[in-house]
Amino acid sequence: MKAFIGVLVFAAMIPQTVIAQGGLPGTAVVATPRLRSVSMVGDTTTITYSVLVSASSPDHLFGFTIFVPAPTRTVVSPGAETDWGVTNLFEGQTVAGWWAMNKIAPGDSTPSLVFKAVGLPGIDKAWMTGDSVLKPWGSDTMYYPAYDWLASLSAKTVAVGADPAPTGSIALAARLQMQSDSACALGWITSSSLCSTLHTNSANDSYATINQFGVSLDSARSAGSAVSDAAYWLLKPNATYVLAHTTPPALSADITGDTATSIYTAHPSGGVPAYSYYWEWCAIDCGGGGGSALRAPARPRSRGVQPNTVVHGWHDVGYDTASICWTMSESTLRVTITDTHSTQVVAYYTVPVLEHVC
Repeated sequence: MKAFIGVLVFAAMIPQTVIAQGGLPGTAVVATPRLRSVSMVGDTTTITYSVLVSASSPDHLFGFTIFVPAPTRTVVSPGAETDWGVTNLFEGQTVAGWWAMNKIAPGDSTPSLVFKAVGLPGIDKAWMTGDSVLKPWGSDTMYYPAYDWLASLSAKTVAVGADPAPTGSIALAARLQMQSDSACALGWITSSSLCSTLHTNSANDSYATINQFGVSLDSARSAGSAVSDAAYWLLKPNATYVLAHTTPPALSADITGDTATSIYTAHPSGGVPAYSYYWEWCAIDCGGGGGSALRAPARPRSRGVQPNTVVHGWHDVGYDTASICWTMSESTLRVTITDTHSTQVVAYYTVPVLEHVC
């Protein structure tokens, strides 16, 4: 940190100049912030960047700074104190800032730049400072009063920072919609149809539509390049956070049967996907058949069981899929469905007289 303070003192002593050809010093750097990952644990968001300096950049990269409206907990130095300076406060603004004492040359990239803050990923101001602010100039210069280090002597951009989280599922959903609209406007998402879908899916705080927002985002991400890293790591954690603060609909289920194929399918709804399935069958002395009692603890399974004897009580069918094939006429099927939050629901189906064999 001493090295960082020293650089700032040195920079403050340099006459603020404009090169005759145009442009304030520090603003000529050409570089691209690359969002590597975002993770959330509790109320804390961890964001990882690197910055790639264009091979044609007139300046080396000296500093990268993100405005962070949420309380910044930690800004991690990617190297020794003599190589890097870091700060979470700059000229009265809460930020995540890194300063490369040896500077990053055109064509090179910074190592991972990591910070942690209390809040949600959001689109915020960012600055990249070129090393021309540290260089002496010849006599062909114009001198001006002191400029703001970030606002005037750095190249401006936007990046994913961390913002305070609003309260209430409605406010969270509205914020998610605003973030997705902004990502589309910035060109971080290049599919107009996906932009429309995400806008619609975040139009209210319905658990089902917010969940579909995440599904649509994941599907587009895996299908191609329409969703950039910045868009994905901005929106996915926000959608997950909204779901965690939205009450899901009650878990329910029913079973449908196709007597032509002897295929029986469980249809869960509500709760929190994904679902797991536990199928049982009973011919006599079922007890609770059609009632609300949940199944007994699972027994060791024998996959693909085809019953050929009539025994009492409930027995493991041997399948854990949504659909099964079953051919015991006039028996009862029972499926216990468990969602991600370990909520369970039970559905029953009485098998008719059958002639089909699986």
